[in-house]
Amino acid sequence: MPSPRPAVLLRLFAVPLGIAAAVAAAAGCSTKPPVVAITAGEKKSEDPWPRAASELRRESELVASRRVLEQLRTDLVTNGDSKFQPVSLSADQEKAVQRLLGLTEREVGEIRPAAYSALDAHHLAECYYLRDVVRSLGVAGLPPERQARVAFDWLTRQMNLLPWITTFNGQRQVMPPAPPVLALSRGAGSGLERAYLFLGLLNQLGLDGCLIGPPEAAQRAWSYAAQPNPAVAPRGPFWAVGVRVGRHVYVYDPWRGEPVPGPASNTGGVATLAQLQADPSFLKAWRDDPLDPWAVPAADVARAVPFLAVPLSGLAPRFQRLESELRNDAPGVRLFTDAVALQTRFAEETKLPVVAFWNPAAENFSPTRSLASYVPQTEGGFEVVKQLYAKFRADLIPLDLFTASDALRPRPATGPDDAGDPGVPEAVERIQILCINTYAASFLVSPSPLERIQRGQFAEVTPLLIQRRTGFLAGVERLRTDRGRDDALAKWVATAKELYTKLLRARDRDPAGAAAAGAAVEEFWKRELGVVTALADISASEAGAAEATFLLALCRHEQAERAQLAYEQAKAAGKPGPGAERAREKAVAEWAEAAGWWQRYEPYSAVQGRHYPARPAQAARLAAAARTRLAQ
Repeated sequence: MPSPRPAVLLRLFAVPLGIAAAVAAAAGCSTKPPVVAITAGEKKSEDPWPRAASELRRESELVASRRVLEQLRTDLVTNGDSKFQPVSLSADQEKAVQRLLGLTEREVGEIRPAAYSALDAHHLAECYYLRDVVRSLGVAGLPPERQARVAFDWLTRQMNLLPWITTFNGQRQVMPPAPPVLALSRGAGSGLERAYLFLGLLNQLGLDGCLIGPPEAAQRAWSYAAQPNPAVAPRGPFWAVGVRVGRHVYVYDPWRGEPVPGPASNTGGVATLAQLQADPSFLKAWRDDPLDPWAVPAADVARAVPFLAVPLSGLAPRFQRLESELRNDAPGVRLFTDAVALQTRFAEETKLPVVAFWNPAAENFSPTRSLASYVPQTEGGFEVVKQLYAKFRADLIPLDLFTASDALRPRPATGPDDAGDPGVPEAVERIQILCINTYAASFLVSPSPLERIQRGQFAEVTPLLIQRRTGFLAGVERLRTDRGRDDALAKWVATAKELYTKLLRARDRDPAGAAAAGAAVEEFWKRELGVVTALADISASEAGAAEATFLLALCRHEQAERAQLAYEQAKAAGKPGPGAERAREKAVAEWAEAAGWWQRYEPYSAVQGRHYPARPAQAARLAAAARTRLAQ
């Protein structure tokens, strides 16, 4: 099926959330109330912070975060009382962060003011997103190293190792690492994007994370060691991510999707950086792996140092005030990072001689700059590559899963007596746009079902997905049972060709009559809604049913993981009894549900793999994990 013209897709994905407002309305999303400024009659000494905190506790998606910060900015301007004002970046702080992170004047200008910026809404929404993830994992009370392992396992389930490779500006190329929440919306990312995500999760867990690489990584870009094959993502300058717990730095490989093996006496057998450097034999099994040999040079491991990374907006002291106003949340959301304190703490605890930040001057897609570099200028970002954000959103649509009716497709000539058939390209594009809107409204409008799953909102998203799956399956059933569909479709196509031919001729020869011909086309579309529905069913029903089934399987799997962890915690407490037994029964029931949904998804797996190449392996891996749990 021909793809819509690029201009059409860019119009669809030009808005902040990537979907036109009409699509959001079609999905039943309510319009958020506008920002209301404080009127002259209100008390100027009224504390504006409780209202902002209350709003964010109810909803914290990007639209809500933007609305709250706009209202807060208005309130703080109206209310000049100094006790309510956040602080700006002091001269001393400015010198310190510039020295540590090599920030440009534009970047310092972004974090210096006390007033919240447009870019801040993206940072706030991202922090809340990752906070919700770690809150949903059920790791409160576990040892820090165990919390990190649970978070790492979650990210490998949610983000397949598949870099974003697309045709951009006329060239097929690997695209730069996206900020964590944007990458999560793909359900896939490069090893470096997994590393960025892990750092964000660790921050919300209250743990210090770092990138690990040789000393010269300090000046290497994300595209370091690029492969000659443009379809292979560069590894980048690092080989692992570290988690500091006390003086130890536990090591994880986000490319391989596993913690680096260490002594069995360590929690989960995860190696520390010091252990790897003292005894390279821990890496022997990985290096000798015949299917996936670990190719990191031994010298890079021996000389490895930690590199810290902080999001640009998180350096703004104004977020320290907002974070403190939200301190009563459990767990609280972490919005601000004191870079100097982070470096000092990390160095003092680990006793490592070199602890630096990674933010090379020429690198626009470091963890510090990635969000600002992707976000459009209209939303406060720097948008260092034009249309990058819009292209990212457009590529979320699985165009190759939408199949047009053969009757509408062009047909080449088969011989001298056959002129072929030009088809109805404008009708094809219109139907595809309809399918895109339907699919996007079902799966991509924020808060999307995948976002709800990742944030642990299982009770809210499950009935929604079941409803949408039922609707798409009904379309599949209509196609199977509608015996008059082919005749009605043939008549519709014949009429469409006639009307569109008249329209094309009028555009070329009779501009005055073009309006009437166009009106006739529009009336035809309205009159033949039944056939249009059938055309949409042909194009979108299978794709929609497949996506809803996959998301339901993923949702049930995450619930099973939570139930399993709860059971393991109850068992580890050493208190056998009704509580532990109920936890075991719940885990078994959840794994049975997950296994059942993965089985339902299996018929769709190969077809979905055309647009989501990593999904078949992901589904097989998670289905096997569910069956293994049931067999234990």
